[in-house]
Amino acid sequence: MEIDIRIVKPNEFNQVINLLRKSINKYMTSICTEDNKKALEQRFLNKDRLKNRFNSKSWYFYGAFIKDKLIGILIGNNHYIELFFIEEDYQGLGIGNKLLFEFLKDKNNIGIYSLNSAISFYKKMGFISIGEEKNEKGMKITPMVQQNEKANISATKKKLEKYKTKLAIIQKMKNKQEINQSKQNHL
Repeated sequence: MEIDIRIVKPNEFNQVINLLRKSINKYMTSICTEDNKKALEQRFLNKDRLKNRFNSKSWYFYGAFIKDKLIGILIGNNHYIELFFIEEDYQGLGIGNKLLFEFLKDKNNIGIYSLNSAISFYKKMGFISIGEEKNEKGMKITPMVQQNEKANISATKKKLEKYKTKLAIIQKMKNKQEINQSKQNHL
């Protein structure tokens, strides 16, 4: 079974809607009240909202495909992942790992509100919890952020630059003191 991970094409948009509807109905039914489920459907299955994001340059729709069939979807931007589902029959096969890896490979410090059932998955993928669990629309979610090697290297470089700046200032102060000391010794 060959999996193709790529950006969703415009002619595949209806598959996105269908997979989201199927996934939201499946997962949210078991953890949300009917009113909360309706609120989530209005937010995440709003075709106009999704179409606007799909057409935006700041939102990414990554799909996992077998032939031309969409079996996984990840919707996010440069700051966070909004939706991430793998069709139930294809879970546990590493498809989610590949999809998430493809999305993250050129991004840093991406956040997500993870369902508690998915926290261990995100931890394996380099995410850390950054807050307390909260209840939103009947779902227990935990804020998490991705900490990849690239982000750690960038943070380390920034720390090194600050350290170099401090060293330069200390060196200048030391030189100034030595000059003043030398002047006093000659008097």
